[in-house]
Amino acid sequence: MGNCRRRGPAALCLLLWFLLGFELCASLSHEGLALLRFREMVEADPSGALAGWDGADASPCSWFGVECSDDGRVVGLNLANLGLKGMLPPEIGQLTSMQSLILHKNFFYGIIPTEIGDLRELKVLDLGYNNFNGPIPSDLANILSLEFM
Repeated sequence: MGNCRRRGPAALCLLLWFLLGFELCASLSHEGLALLRFREMVEADPSGALAGWDGADASPCSWFGVECSDDGRVVGLNLANLGLKGMLPPEIGQLTSMQSLILHKNFFYGIIPTEIGDLRELKVLDLGYNNFNGPIPSDLANILSLEFM
């Protein structure tokens, strides 16, 4: 019985270290969370394209329409021609390594969030054939990498 007591704190520390380490490894990145917020704002997904976007995944890189760099950063989102309906959340601006955002020919509506101007690496922005209203965010003019809009 005395042996168990001596090992108790060490075993407890080891268990806590394992559980905390596992939690840190298994939790979704801030980019994944931003994409989940995007999915939450989608009201209609007739083809089920976003059904596989799972918050339990360690990374969004295997999700439909998501492209990642070698180091796991989200660099592209291509969800064109899927009949998606909803609004763009401001969290879209948290995808700071994004180079290509293609949401062409869907049913997105509302304003284009000003946070889209935070995507400083953006080269391609295609929001055509949607139902956005309001002004185009002026910060888009500051994205020097933008080649196609």
